[in-house]
Amino acid sequence: MEKLSISSEDVGTGDEPVVKLEVGGVLYTLPRAKITAHPDTMLGTMFSARNKALVGTAADGIHKFPDRNGKVFFLIHQYYQTDGNLPTAMLDILTGPTRFDPEELKAEFDFFQVPFSSSKLWSSAYFAPYLRMDAFVRSIGLLIHNAIISCHDFAAVKVHSDGMIKASLGDSQFTYHESNLFPAMNPKDVKWLYRVFVDPRFKKLQARFTNMMGKELAPSSDFQWAFQLGFGVVSIHMSNIIDYNML
Repeated sequence: MEKLSISSEDVGTGDEPVVKLEVGGVLYTLPRAKITAHPDTMLGTMFSARNKALVGTAADGIHKFPDRNGKVFFLIHQYYQTDGNLPTAMLDILTGPTRFDPEELKAEFDFFQVPFSSSKLWSSAYFAPYLRMDAFVRSIGLLIHNAIISCHDFAAVKVHSDGMIKASLGDSQFTYHESNLFPAMNPKDVKWLYRVFVDPRFKKLQARFTNMMGKELAPSSDFQWAFQLGFGVVSIHMSNIIDYNML
């Protein structure tokens, strides 16, 4: 039998009753109070005080659902643990080795009468594009840092639709493979970045980039940057990088 590892903090302490559930061969434990806090769900009704006599106690203390999907039930378990706040658990689900089909999820949510909202279920996935954009801006910050220490007042980054990034300090040019300034961005990430920049539908990501460039990366009071869209390439030009009062 596969047992889910849960800390004592998760299952409650003191005299708080704990419910043991075996779903599709996977053993889960939950504080009864967590379950009954959602009386409109099947388990919330099942373990309510008014139904205690009807439910009774299993011979081995475990309530079994052998025909249900024990892997998918992990998400329902998280629903109770987080008081219905599924997105706090979704990043682990999306980035872990397990992948669930939405219809498979819905079947289990319907059986256990747990509210299923696909928009809420996948909402945490939308953090990933912002993290990817932030990583790109941090790489530009490293380029600005290199410009300052090498006394270059100008730098540029070109994002190509074919997945290549080219950067320059003054008159020197190099690719991200040679400079290692963009270590977290493979060609697939660069193609994604180009698409985000040229597609007007990604206005929130574009606004985030503009805000970070203007407020968080400015190395001097005279710092200027410009965004230029060409055929198959997006160019970001930065000038007045050096604050000569510091040298």
